[in-house]
Order: sequence, then C-alpha cells, then structure tokens
Amino acid sequence: MDNNDALPLDRLFQPNTTPTGLEDPAVAAILRRAVQILPSEIQEEYRRLPGEVAYAGMLLAEAERAQREAELDARMVTARRALTIRAELEMRGQKVTEGLVAANLESDSQWQDAQVREIARRADRARIKAVCDALDAKRDMLISYGAHVRQEMRPDPIIRDPR
Repeated sequence: MDNNDALPLDRLFQPNTTPTGLEDPAVAAILRRAVQILPSEIQEEYRRLPGEVAYAGMLLAEAERAQREAELDARMVTARRALTIRAELEMRGQKVTEGLVAANLESDSQWQDAQVREIARRADRARIKAVCDALDAKRDMLISYGAHVRQEMRPDPIIRDPR
C-alpha cells in the first residue's frame, strides 16, 4: 500500500468554495505530509515535527480569526437587514412581528450569504483543528516509538559479561 493511500486525507484537504488558505495546493500538500509518519524517515520526522506543529498552530490562529470575523459580520448583517426589513414592513402598513421579520430575514440573500461565509469559516477552523489534533497524536506516537527503541537498545540484564 502506498503511504499516500494509507490515510483518507483527501476530503480534509479539499478546497472550499470560499477563499481561505486551505485551497492553496501547496498548503494542502504541507499539511497532508505533516500528519503522516514515514517509517523510513523517522529521524527526519523528529526534526520536522516542531515546525509542522508551529505552522499548523499559525493556520489555526488565522482560521479562528477568520471565523470570529465571519461571526461578527453575520451579526452585523442580521442587525442591519432586520432594521431594514422592519422599516419596509412598516412603510407598507403591515403589522410588524418578530416572526415576520425573522421570516423575511431568512429569505434575504445578504443574510444568507453572511451565514454561508460563517459556516465555511467554522468548517475551515475545524479542518485545521483536526490537523493540529493529528500532529499531537503524531508527537505522542514518535515519543512512544523513541521510548520503545531506547528500551530495546538497553542491555539485557540476563545476559552477563563473561569477564
């Protein structure tokens, strides 16, 4: 089995329809490689891991910032559009109720676009968080592997030096 086929990572790194850092093929390739352990390159895995963790952490911080900005934008669009809808209903002489405003708001294209952007940013953050979690697991596995190798290399106390 090829190492690239060993993990089902393709869905995690598929591009989103909204602009983020994840649709960049170079970023996706870096993250895909970061979460894999190549047995033939264990020493390189130990050297590369801190940089991979730092890079994923930077991407997670950026994804969290983008998510918070999208949430703020969605709240602002909701407030603006609700006021506009309320004013339009009053100008038409309709009885304004919260339910009517909410129904009109949910069918508003600006409001829907803001909600879609917020959902996309949450998904981006979740994907980067999954990479960070995978890197934590990779670190734990490498630590465990190193301890196992050290244990195997320790001299066996049952075998005595013949001198």
